[in-house]
Amino acid sequence: EQGDPAGYAIYASGGINYFQGNVGIGTASPTEKLDVAGNIRASGTICDGAGACVGGGFSLPAGAHAGCTLVAMDDLGTLAWKDRLSGGMCPTFTERCITAGGQSVDGSGNCVYTYFDPVATFGWGREIRNGDSQYICANMGGHPTWTYLSHTTTMHGTSCGGTYGLVYWGGSTFINWGEFGGICGGNVTVDTTVTCKVPIPL
Repeated sequence: EQGDPAGYAIYASGGINYFQGNVGIGTASPTEKLDVAGNIRASGTICDGAGACVGGGFSLPAGAHAGCTLVAMDDLGTLAWKDRLSGGMCPTFTERCITAGGQSVDGSGNCVYTYFDPVATFGWGREIRNGDSQYICANMGGHPTWTYLSHTTTMHGTSCGGTYGLVYWGGSTFINWGEFGGICGGNVTVDTTVTCKVPIPL
C-alpha cells in the first residue's frame, strides 16, 4: 500500500487499484482515462456517467431488431447500430414495418395495414357482410401471411320491401350476393374497414 497516490503510477489498497492519469492499452499516449487502440471484449456492460450502457446484456434501442450490432464507426470510437446482414444503419421497427408492406405501427406495437375502403379497393359493387372482412387479410391483395386484426362496422336502416346487396365470403372467394328483401324496421350491419397485422422478419 502506498500512502499518497499522487506520487505513484499505481495505488492499490483493499482490492482497489487506482491508476493516476490516463491508462493506455495498445497506445503509449492515451488521451482519455482509458484509451484502447483496438477492440474491447466484455462479458458485462460498459456504462457512461448517464447510465447508458453497451456490452453483454445490453438492451437494443427502442425499435431495433435482433440483427443489429454495435460497431465503431471511426478511429475516435464513435458507436452506431448497424444491420449485420446489410451493413447499413439498423432500421427501426417502423422502418421495417413499412419495408414489409405495412403502413404504420399501432398503439399495441403491431405492424398494420388498414383497408379503409375495401369495397372500392377490390372493385366490389356491394358492401361486405359483417364479419366477413376477416378473410381479406390472407386472401386479398396477394399477402397470404397477413392476419386479421380488427375491423369497423356501420349500420344501414331498412324499410319494408326494400332490398340490400352484400359481398360475403363463400369459403374460397368473395361472392356478390344478389339483392335480398329488406327487414321491416331492422338494420343491416356491414364492415367498412379491416386492419391486417403484417409479420416483420427478424
